[in-house]
Amino acid sequence: MTNLLTYLKYEKQLLKEMVILAQKQQSALIKFNTNELDRITSYQFEVSKSLKLAEEKRIKMLMSMFGISRAEATNLKLSTIIEKMNKNDVLELESMKGEMNSLIGNLQHFNTLNRVLANRARNSVREILTILTNGTNNVCNVTV
Repeated sequence: MTNLLTYLKYEKQLLKEMVILAQKQQSALIKFNTNELDRITSYQFEVSKSLKLAEEKRIKMLMSMFGISRAEATNLKLSTIIEKMNKNDVLELESMKGEMNSLIGNLQHFNTLNRVLANRARNSVREILTILTNGTNNVCNVTV
């Protein structure tokens, strides 16, 4: 059970890192800092990969601990695991459950906002390019 707690703490730390990166990404989108966006995106990819590996290890651990199938381990909720834990670990797991729910909610919120910001930026750039490349609009009145 202590290994499970360790992996859950690690996953929680990775989720915190993803929320921080999403906040930085939002700031970079607002400032239209493309260099920062590239750096953040590549780091998000690495953290996401680490999160996926940690999740995979946790699923394998749950399969061996409870003798369940992969599908059952994948769908196993933290509240179900709490029911099977001893009293000492229950408080820590309940606290962790609340924190992880909050982190996931924050991450979903920032991802939605960032998607809207990215779409608006893309549409603005598309409109500017359309204005500049449209043959009937004169951008400036100077003959070269």
